Amino acid sequence: MDKDITGELGITIGMDVSDRFTEAFAIDNHGEWIESWRMPTKQGALRDGLSRYPGARVVLEVGCHSPWISRQLKKEGFEVIVANPRRVRLIAESDRKSDSRPSCTAGSGRSATACCCSPETGWCGRARS
Repeated sequence: MDKDITGELGITIGMDVSDRFTEAFAIDNHGEWIESWRMPTKQGALRDGLSRYPGARVVLEVGCHSPWISRQLKKEGFEVIVANPRRVRLIAESDRKSDSRPSCTAGSGRSATACCCSPETGWCGRARS
């Protein structure tokens, strides 16, 4: 069964993570912007910055910080999706898209699992060794 792009509370938080700062934005279950904010890329700052949306779905790209951030957020009760930017781009630019094919467009209401990765299953669905 496909999951809606929004989390349990109907909120999805997109995070653009860099070494020093993380830009975040929240959207509701209709894809409408709620707010955006900037926080240091540190455990305490991320915890504080996301605390007003407990249980929300958080989406971030694969990168050097994504393993520790995804583990931390998962422990704090967030649903975490780590997106592979190559797969997202291929799907977004494909001429062969159809409604039966998942989309990673935030707020689209379609499944995000086909182009995203999970820390539990390994990056992009491959088992980690």
